[in-house]
Amino acid sequence: METIVVIWLEDGGYALICACGQSQRLTHKPRTWTYFDFIWRSEKRFWIRCRACHAHIELCVCYAREAVSQCPSS
Repeated sequence: METIVVIWLEDGGYALICACGQSQRLTHKPRTWTYFDFIWRSEKRFWIRCRACHAHIELCVCYAREAVSQCPSS
């Protein structure tokens, strides 16, 4: 399976880059994303999945200005 990387941009936004070649700057409206799907898994956990290769990354909700990190395995 391919890898998805989440990058913090200097202007305060995020970008997604998948190893299959898809990339997209994030907005606050996941329904407008062209290349990735946003899927809630629980109250604080969600997946971002590449529409092209179906790779996914599980992330946790975090506070503003914190780096997005992978969820702890609890």
